[in-house]
Amino acid sequence: MIKRLFLFLVFMGLSAFYAQAQVYYTDAFRYTYRPLPTGSARALSLGGAQGALGGDATALLVNPAGIGLFRRAEVAVGIDYGNSLLQSNYLENTNTATRDKIGLSHAAAIFATPQSLSGQSLQFGISYVRSHDFRQDTYYQASNPYSSLADVWTEEAAGIHAGVFEAEAANNEIYDLASLAYATFVINPYADDSTAYYTEFRDVNNQLVAPILQEERVKESGNRSVFNITVGGQVQEKVYWGATVGVEVINYQRENVYKERLSRTAADGELQAFTLRQRYTATGGGLYLGLGVIVRPVETLRLGISVQTPTGFSLYETSRASIESESVGFSKVSASMLPYEYDFRYRSPWRATGSLFWQIKKYGFVTADVEWIPYRQMGVSGSDDNFDESGERRAIQETFRNTIQARVGAEARLGSWYVRSGVCYTPSPLRSGQEYYDAMAFTAGIGYRLQGFQLSVGGIWAHYSSLYQPYVSQQYFSPTVERKHRYMQWQFSTHWYF
Repeated sequence: MIKRLFLFLVFMGLSAFYAQAQVYYTDAFRYTYRPLPTGSARALSLGGAQGALGGDATALLVNPAGIGLFRRAEVAVGIDYGNSLLQSNYLENTNTATRDKIGLSHAAAIFATPQSLSGQSLQFGISYVRSHDFRQDTYYQASNPYSSLADVWTEEAAGIHAGVFEAEAANNEIYDLASLAYATFVINPYADDSTAYYTEFRDVNNQLVAPILQEERVKESGNRSVFNITVGGQVQEKVYWGATVGVEVINYQRENVYKERLSRTAADGELQAFTLRQRYTATGGGLYLGLGVIVRPVETLRLGISVQTPTGFSLYETSRASIESESVGFSKVSASMLPYEYDFRYRSPWRATGSLFWQIKKYGFVTADVEWIPYRQMGVSGSDDNFDESGERRAIQETFRNTIQARVGAEARLGSWYVRSGVCYTPSPLRSGQEYYDAMAFTAGIGYRLQGFQLSVGGIWAHYSSLYQPYVSQQYFSPTVERKHRYMQWQFSTHWYF
């Protein structure tokens, strides 16, 4: 891989293992990247193309002007079931992890006023939409004949006197993973140099004494949710307008359990295996504004445009870690690092969407969106002077590019039944290695409508690839996990009209 993609992998690995190192632009990417369409079952079935659709409560997330197409009050609720399958290829060994999930996808209430004699009306709505779902599991394992995570800790400890680590362990004030590895005998100082370290996984010639059996399970949970208050209206059924104030909330958790074991029995008194456990959480929220307009130049055509300002998030993170080690002939040894806490700020990029809706007589319609997402406008900053804001900004500029997400959908009407399908294409935001994070989602669904009630069912089938590095060594082999994501979701939405 060329340099920028390699750097991205480096920091992805660092963000997984070393949250206390204050590498945050990969977190910004996680909270921004949205390869799947979102909204009600109807909107999902249309590939998420809802900017000029209107008349659907969740469409207000894309274009608030859609509220102007409501003529009656509405209450909508949606529940979804999803299954994520993540296939990991690590050192030519393939493993699969799956995760089932169910939850509230959206809820909304719309209030509409009658049209006045001048042909105008005003609408008001409140809504909730889960815009990002972080829930997924990763599992990989293989025999590594080249390197160990312990190698990284010997590199990080180099230059630090062993007496410093001894004092931290004695006072139960361990601040980093290298010190934690020392306290559990995963690394040790040389007898003739207390500032240089080795791991017993390597011999006197600095070669691994045997291949290392490595495995890791990563469990991610949480979501990014949006609460909107929207107001809008219409003029002569020709121009629809809307404005929204959004409150976004991020709730993210990750648990890592990483294990290494020597593939043969170690010598008496030497290291046989260790397990690293970590837990990371990030919570917070922020505000944004959205504006939109939809015009109807002819009866069968609607054109929409909308803009969403960046959301300025204030986030609070915590990180915990512990190591348990096994040495032949000794009891297991364990130690924990002091909890790490930090406040930082994340700024999401602007979003601008252009939309089209074309009615095909009474038979149905076609709708399409193109959404501009300038990833290079993401930003992160810290709460103290030690935060390398310029370095984070430079990494964002060197790693990411601005993209345009395309969404297309169609609906056919068969009496009281509706048949829908769509597609959503999300190009990779990476400037290099663009085969990764290049996502395609196919959607389909049906709807049934009676007077005052509608039930919709929609499904998504999506896939994309990503990369993950368990660790990055300056001297030894740094392995890479290639991950293939497969995602299936079913959503059930109900709409009541008053």
